[in-house]
Amino acid sequence: MNQQKTENLNTEISEGYIEQEKQSTDSGKAKRSVWKLLTKGGRKEKFLKKLGYQRTGAFLGLDVGSFSVKMVELKRSKNGLRIINAGMEKIYDPSEEVEAFSQTSLRETSDQTSAIVKSIRQITRNQKIKTDKVASTLSGDSVVERFIRVPLLKKRELDKILQWEAKKFLNIPPEEMIFDYSVFQEDREAKKLELLLAVSQKKLILKHLNLLKVAGLKPVALETKSQALHNALLNRLSIKDEVVALLDIGANCSILNISQANLLRLSRNIKYGGHDLTQALANQLGWSIRQAENFKKGKNLLSNKGSGSQETADLNGKSNLIQGIISDHVEKLTAELQRSFEYYLAEFEKEKIDLLYITGGGSKLKDLDKSLENRLKVKTEIFNPLDNIEEVEGSTQDWEDLGPPLTIAFGSATWKEKF
Repeated sequence: MNQQKTENLNTEISEGYIEQEKQSTDSGKAKRSVWKLLTKGGRKEKFLKKLGYQRTGAFLGLDVGSFSVKMVELKRSKNGLRIINAGMEKIYDPSEEVEAFSQTSLRETSDQTSAIVKSIRQITRNQKIKTDKVASTLSGDSVVERFIRVPLLKKRELDKILQWEAKKFLNIPPEEMIFDYSVFQEDREAKKLELLLAVSQKKLILKHLNLLKVAGLKPVALETKSQALHNALLNRLSIKDEVVALLDIGANCSILNISQANLLRLSRNIKYGGHDLTQALANQLGWSIRQAENFKKGKNLLSNKGSGSQETADLNGKSNLIQGIISDHVEKLTAELQRSFEYYLAEFEKEKIDLLYITGGGSKLKDLDKSLENRLKVKTEIFNPLDNIEEVEGSTQDWEDLGPPLTIAFGSATWKEKF
């Protein structure tokens, strides 16, 4: 990795990160000092103390998606969690930009940082968010996660094995790699550990930290989106013997978690999301992306153009085609879920998936929960992390509508509640 480039990135990052960066420069080893995303106990406590983080007051969760930024500000009250603020802002105006960048990853465009920073600042300004300490999530395409089983070893020996395992998933020089892990199960009799290993390129982590600082935020924790989803689930209910699946349907990608006994047992990224349906509607019906998005949201197709009766007639004439496109979308999701469910049940010797929750912006498609339940024969419900959350006085937000797209941001904001 270019040393000069690393130093330039460091100058944009808080002193705590700069100090940790200097400690491991030219070590030739994969680092774990910057990325404390899944750890528990003393190492994370020390890390938080170094950044001057306090467990009191409000805390902020951030989710940067492909098309939008979501933020949630929470505070612990005597009755549990209390939502102070929340907001969602498009990174680009769909009517102007989405058709230009929908075919490529936002992270590959030259103006990504300014677009994301602008959206973050817009939310903080509109929602009057005062908290600047943030727990942020890392996107699925910037981090590799794998569940692995390793021998029960001392920490130093375990780190060596995990560095070797990490190279299997991300074939880059060790000094350009950052990894961390979370132990899910320890079997002392078999002398085995079951853990989730997360690996990323150092430059991507530094780039994300830099983005947060430019936006005026102070990062105190990084989590993967799958872990944030799991946090959100555990903060709303306790999973005992049931096998519970949680599907977050994003714009370009969906994330499936399967949990049992409060433990995350399987996580999978599905390269299919709500924008695939938008694109299919636009392509097959001759609509613009904006018209397709408006249709999904139940808005007028033609905006201010044309009459309502003409629009209704146009839709009625294409109703069979529209239903076929939507049915195909649901069928693709069903096939992905069925494949994952079958793998889980065989791997963990379980009889069935007891409950499927769907969340994220894509879960708001009308009757999607019912369609998936009919196809999968699994009870399916929409997961809203803000259900029964105490609200700040005077709030006018529609939490029922806004809640599902905020699940990952909510889970990120609740990361410290695990201590």
